[in-house]
Amino acid sequence: MKGLKMRLVMAAVVCVCLAACGGKRSTANAETPEAAVKSAMEALQALDLRTFNACTDNYVSTDRNWLGIPVERRYRVFNELQQPGILQGAKERSNQAFAEKMVENLTWEILGETTEGGQSAITLRITNTDMSNVMGYYTVHILEKMAGGRGTGMKELFEEIAESDYDRGGVLPFLDEAEGSVTTDVEVTVCRENNRWIMKITDPFIEAFMGNFGTGEFSDEVKVRIDELEKEYEKKMDQWGEDFGSRIEQWVEGIFD
Repeated sequence: MKGLKMRLVMAAVVCVCLAACGGKRSTANAETPEAAVKSAMEALQALDLRTFNACTDNYVSTDRNWLGIPVERRYRVFNELQQPGILQGAKERSNQAFAEKMVENLTWEILGETTEGGQSAITLRITNTDMSNVMGYYTVHILEKMAGGRGTGMKELFEEIAESDYDRGGVLPFLDEAEGSVTTDVEVTVCRENNRWIMKITDPFIEAFMGNFGTGEFSDEVKVRIDELEKEYEKKMDQWGEDFGSRIEQWVEGIFD
């Protein structure tokens, strides 16, 4: 059981957060690979997702109903607010706040470029707030509630996952507390497709511009605290199992008395 709850929380919340950040494709057309990367990064900083989608392969696919009307679109990053017919509600406002926090301190520079034919490799140096511990602190928060809650603590777990994209008890407060910065050099590929230069979105690029948010690489202090809470929760579950077994025995004995 050790580590299972943390992995469950991490998987659920990171999926929510990666989907958290609308629009159709822009007609922007970069003349060179470097210009495509420059346009993409400037659009990312400004959360101009139309331009960002036009300069990258962020868009994946569209699902349509039997009338041919789009019902769902898929993007590699900032997916949720780019859905067709979306209304601005509490969830969407929180998703927007999450996206703004992700790029609030984002900076970048181009270090080098190698182009051969219709493909270019460009090295980017990306700096952002160090958010590597955010999910660690959020996991600690959930485990503390589970260990301190009544019964198995699963109610607290599911409540936190359900509310993870809202700033009431979700991830946003932990983003606000993130400190320090992290700089990563990452190579991006830019390809000539349909007379356009398109920057390819990769996991290393996403991790770099998101300040290592959700990578699972926590500080030693956070790892130790998570380990302590997991052990505490395991003891609680063992005790709960013993108490539950005793109640069952008493119930069975009462039937035959």
